[in-house]
Amino acid sequence: AFVPHGRYAGMRNVHQVPSPESLENKLHVAGFSDIKLVNVVRTTKLEQHTTRFMPFRSLEDVLLATDSSKTIEGYPAPKRAILTARRSN
Repeated sequence: AFVPHGRYAGMRNVHQVPSPESLENKLHVAGFSDIKLVNVVRTTKLEQHTTRFMPFRSLEDVLLATDSSKTIEGYPAPKRAILTARRSN
């Protein structure tokens, strides 16, 4: 996990960006078992873009024009992690 200083991807309300490992740990602490990391993939401009329902800034606006693997603040671009887990009884 990392804690951005100031904004992350143009957002003021992101106070921490968890790593897949920290998500696994949080699931374990919350009582889940059989935790599996299924996939980690970088969010694309095709899936996060402006629409008539969301006409505000999009992912394209907050990635570096010269290096789309980084945000305008210089942080790693957003990724999505998919995990599965079972609730322990």
